[in-house]
This record gives sequence, structure tokens and C-alpha cells, in this order.
Amino acid sequence: TSWYLTLMEDDAPPNVREAMATGDFGGFGRAGVREELERVFAAWPLAVDCLRATPEDQIFERRLADRVPILEWADSSGRVVVIGDAAHPMIPSQGQGTMMTWEDAADLSASLAAQKKAAKGSLEAVPTAVAEFTKRRVGRCNMVQEFSRKAYMGRPSPTDPEEVAESRERIGEIYGGYTPLC
Repeated sequence: TSWYLTLMEDDAPPNVREAMATGDFGGFGRAGVREELERVFAAWPLAVDCLRATPEDQIFERRLADRVPILEWADSSGRVVVIGDAAHPMIPSQGQGTMMTWEDAADLSASLAAQKKAAKGSLEAVPTAVAEFTKRRVGRCNMVQEFSRKAYMGRPSPTDPEEVAESRERIGEIYGGYTPLC
């Protein structure tokens, strides 16, 4: 079983902020972490129950982060390409990181198969397949990455009618805007 609690850095207890500053933050089993988190999440009894039921050495701390979207996923030869978190790491607030990776894998496979067939089995088709794959995927993945960043847990949901409409549109694009190649 896996579960997680999120906390904005500004709300982290002093010991957690200190551990982040010194590089001691992250990984399993930092001594005293459960007690610190119980205090921080005291207003949420179910969260505290989860913390108390978890052995301290099994509490995994990690800093959630993403990076500016990249537009080039392939090397200059067109034969090496990054997919998934290597291409588009994202905050897990929308649960889309793994889904984007599955989509990447399916689209890359379909692009390679189509180009291989068109080139009668020649490996010379690989750079073309990779270029088509990246052209198809970069925009969608960058859009989902941006949405996940904006919808990060702990941030207030939009209340302005225009922002709500934009958010609904993005959600529609994320969950219904993908058509697989295969």
C-alpha cells in the first residue's frame, strides 16, 4: 500500500526545512520524521492515523518538483529519444505522469512500426519515426505538465468563472484529448 501527504515547503516544520537546506532531506527513515509530521497534520486525524500506522523507517520523504518543459527529446542522430519522466517530469497532483509515459511508449512503438513497414524493414526509418513521435507528443505532454503544476495540491482551486472554464477545458483535453496511433 502506498499513500502520501503533501505539504507546501513554507508550512514544513523547522526540522524538515533544515533537512532540506543541508541535503539530509529525502529517502526513508529520517529519525523523528513521524513525530514532526504528526504535529503538522494534527488538524487531520485520518492523516495522523496513517502516520501512526506506518513504521517510521517506511516513511519516505521526497520533494516534489518538475522542470521547465523541454522541446527536444531526441539526440541529433534521431536514434536516441527520452520518454516519460526523463522528457516531462510532473507533479503527481493529477496522477498523469505514468499515463503520459504509457502514451509515450505506445506512440513511439506505433511510429516505429509504421515507419519500419513503410521503409520495408530498414532501420534508416528510425529518425523519421522519432521525429514524428516527438512532434506528436511534445505539445500534449507539456500541456499536461503545465496543468499538473498549476493544479498542485495545496493550491486553491479556481473560483473565477473564466479560470474554472479554462480548468474544465484542460481537464477535457487531458482525459479525452488523446487518440492513440495504434
